[in-house]
Amino acid sequence: MPILGHGIDIVETSRVRKMVDDHGQHFLDRVFTPLEQQYCARNHKRYYEHLAGRFAAKEAVLKVLGTGWRGGIAWTDIEVRSQPSGQPVVFLSGECLRIATELGISRWHLSISHIETHATASAIGLRAPDATS
Repeated sequence: MPILGHGIDIVETSRVRKMVDDHGQHFLDRVFTPLEQQYCARNHKRYYEHLAGRFAAKEAVLKVLGTGWRGGIAWTDIEVRSQPSGQPVVFLSGECLRIATELGISRWHLSISHIETHATASAIGLRAPDATS
């Protein structure tokens, strides 16, 4: 599976906390899907770390797509879910799904790490090998 793109991002947890403090549920609904909000709320002690990790993951995915926040892309077009093992998985919808499909991205690798002060994420977009190869 050829790598089509790699993106990485780092976020200060305090920045995400300030956005939640300043804008509350409006910010949460604009940036995170209901499933992501539920996941992050499960661990009150690490709530802002988990939010920051998903924020960084969304930014990393956009770097793979090469788009930034333009042309109808919504934060919630990128959803980070967790496997039972805890492994994060990317699910796309809307404009992000359209762009990924156009680029030939059929699979993602995602890694998220966080501490109290920072969260980082790395995303890799992969193309399936040609059926004729």
